[in-house]
Amino acid sequence: MTTLAPTVAPASRIAALRDWMMRLAGWRRRGVAFAAGAVSVLALAPFFFWPVLFLTLPLLVWLIDGSAAPDTAVTTSASRSTGSPPPGGEGLGVGERSRSSWLRLSAAVSGPRGTAQTDTETVLQALHPTPTPPHRGEGLSAASPSGFASPGTGTSSPLHANVASSATYPPPPGGEGLGVGERSRSSWLRLSAAVSGPRGNPQTETETALQALHPTPTPPHRGEGLSTVSASRFAEADHARPAGFGPSRFAFLSSPVARAAGAGWWFGFGYFVFGLFWLGEAFLVDAAKFAWLLPFAVTLMPAGLALFYAAAAALTWRVSTPGLSRILILSTTLGGAEWLRGHVLTGFPWNVLGYALTSPLPMMQASGLIGIYGLTLWTVVICAAPLVLATRREHTSLGRRWAIPIAVAVIPLAALFTYGSMQLARPAPPEADGIRLRIVQPSVPQREKWLPENQRSIFDLHLALSRTNAQGEDTGLAGITHVIWPEAAMPFFPLEQPIALEDIQTLTGSDVTLITGALRRAPKSGATTPEAGARLAPSDYDYFNAMMVFDAGEGASSVYDKIHLVPFGEYLPMQSLLEAIGLQQLTRLRGGFSSGPQPRPLLTAGALQGIGPLICYEAIFPATIVQGSARPRVLVNVTNDGWFGNTTGPRQHLHQTRVRAVEEGIPIVRAANNGISAMIDADGHVLARLDMDVKGVIDSNLPGIRPPPPYAWAGDWPFAANLLIFAALGLYVRRKSGLQMPEGG
Repeated sequence: MTTLAPTVAPASRIAALRDWMMRLAGWRRRGVAFAAGAVSVLALAPFFFWPVLFLTLPLLVWLIDGSAAPDTAVTTSASRSTGSPPPGGEGLGVGERSRSSWLRLSAAVSGPRGTAQTDTETVLQALHPTPTPPHRGEGLSAASPSGFASPGTGTSSPLHANVASSATYPPPPGGEGLGVGERSRSSWLRLSAAVSGPRGNPQTETETALQALHPTPTPPHRGEGLSTVSASRFAEADHARPAGFGPSRFAFLSSPVARAAGAGWWFGFGYFVFGLFWLGEAFLVDAAKFAWLLPFAVTLMPAGLALFYAAAAALTWRVSTPGLSRILILSTTLGGAEWLRGHVLTGFPWNVLGYALTSPLPMMQASGLIGIYGLTLWTVVICAAPLVLATRREHTSLGRRWAIPIAVAVIPLAALFTYGSMQLARPAPPEADGIRLRIVQPSVPQREKWLPENQRSIFDLHLALSRTNAQGEDTGLAGITHVIWPEAAMPFFPLEQPIALEDIQTLTGSDVTLITGALRRAPKSGATTPEAGARLAPSDYDYFNAMMVFDAGEGASSVYDKIHLVPFGEYLPMQSLLEAIGLQQLTRLRGGFSSGPQPRPLLTAGALQGIGPLICYEAIFPATIVQGSARPRVLVNVTNDGWFGNTTGPRQHLHQTRVRAVEEGIPIVRAANNGISAMIDADGHVLARLDMDVKGVIDSNLPGIRPPPPYAWAGDWPFAANLLIFAALGLYVRRKSGLQMPEGG
């Protein structure tokens, strides 16, 4: 008769996963946090598999919940220093026991120095800290001599007898009278007894030998038999350590708040390493000069950005309790961390977590209400609630256990989707009259772009594509009113090249306007005027990454200088210092680019007035797209993502640009050197696009503009309001639950 194995309910499996996560320590804890962060990148462009956050964010919550458990790697040796380790050493493997022995040995070696005999005794005592009975020396306490059987008597090995005696006989007070020779011999006798005992598998024999060196039971590791130990106990143990060594140096690392911060940091590190790996491509463009920096670029920047997540996790542990309070507070701390990441040290709000809820398109419309930072708050609550709340309701029926958690996720998602669908159902705003745009994508390889011998051919390529329609036919500029070239389209200073200016004038004629990214320079204030026929030295100029408008027959009628420069790409922090030690930014421009004046001006290009210029990654900064009181009619984003190859980077850039269009209710024209060029309407639709590494043009009318959505006029205030509401709810739930604030943090 076949017996069916009992089935385990899914909720029980999830609860078991939660319990396992909360018991994790050491590299397993760090590895799970890193993997959870790395997998979370799948929620963003170009994958948009945001349901993965229903698993990864609960994992982060459970890791924070488990921060109360001491980190065994630190606390094991700390607890032993008191001579009273916690009971139940079953969970400590051979690797941890060996490491603990060597920690004690190192402490003895690096402690205060005395006589040779004293130092030797200290080292031996470190190898087995439990006081041992005297062997033959003076001061022998009243111990039964039967415990020290003579060699050759009885059936038991005398060495085993010594081992037994060392574990069972009380030591003499203070251990006086036992010389270094007897102690040394006693230690090695116990080790020899272990080695000469019955043979088994290698791990068992090694553990036996190590146990002979320190027979005192050891604290458990990674959860099995783990007793509840206060962090203060380990802090007291640290004070008992010799000055200058031991876990007292790392006492903070064993505290719950530090473990929570560590979980957040490793989660963030995985998230940013896999989300920003494409930054390394830029260091391979000029590999001979910059390839050596690649490992630092793809690790140090993610490591720095992960500090924001570490701070969020630490604060979450400190002010919340497990359950709904933890979720609400984590949403506020992560939301606040993402906002700070977008502003501190010029900011880098790339791949903000809230982008997960901007696909499909109806979901993106909510960014016009609360912005991308506000969506981050809701992303955490929606995705963390189902598993976290369901596993805290084990004693309720299956239906009731899952009803509330699922409702917390489904109701907001349904509301976001419904709102977005209603917004998209509105009639499209009318297109601009008499405007026909041609977006040029030359797809010039970045390695070839700045070679002096390629300057003319690259310029001619832009001219030729400008006369070609979307079908590849050379029809001139018939019906076109505006041509848009990408960032730094001309690999020279066009305002200083009369021949180039003549060719541009020939192209535009009397009724076409060219909008292009270009480089320019201007003499520094106070630069010495050169003698006749001489030129200023390169260091006497300020250099600008600019957008220029060439009206018909009038030259450069409007110029915008980029105000948000790329660190390490267009300038170096502490430029003079880093250049003095031989470092350069990727553009290899001595002194770096200078920033233009603020607020960002609006440009006029022929019949098209009110152009909001955005160069490169200026399009990723929410609430700073429009500066000043005037509202643009269109946003023009010129960029060169050729630095980053055919990776996820340019695709992420395009998606974030689409979200800016929805936040502001303004269409965006995007011209990229090698992709992705696009025409984006005010609702985030991509009306036309040229994919990566495609050479061609887009011909398009200019879409209409929407009335300003709430985010366009309120900025980040809706986010701040949501932040305060979530924080207040989290603190209220904590107080109503009757649970105390976590201690030891």
